[in-house]
Amino acid sequence: MNFHVGLCNTHDMVTNDGDEITLFVFPEKRIENFDFDYLEGRCRKHIQAYIDVMKDIPHKKRAAARGSRSTFNLYLTGLGRAITSFLKCWVEQQERLEMCYGDLVIHSRNDVTEEYDTQQWAMIT
Repeated sequence: MNFHVGLCNTHDMVTNDGDEITLFVFPEKRIENFDFDYLEGRCRKHIQAYIDVMKDIPHKKRAAARGSRSTFNLYLTGLGRAITSFLKCWVEQQERLEMCYGDLVIHSRNDVTEEYDTQQWAMIT
């Protein structure tokens, strides 16, 4: 089971496979509030929503649906404060997230290839 989520909805986003990204941590076209408490609060709510969806799927069904592991694919848009806020909030629950629900994969836009380069976030071992 894979989730594809854009960090900020500042422009149309499409995965390398051509699928439109419709879910965003910050769905507004322009972020007006750059306060870290606000940004981190939004990130925590989004991560918790992911946990809530995943925990409602019994473990055996989660494992069967995902093949091996599920991934939370985060597509970045370049807003540094939002990126660091999301990563801080992920790390707060990283052990729980990776042990029970799946891995974080970060997608950064490559302006030369016009596709996303992927980076596996550090995994708990």
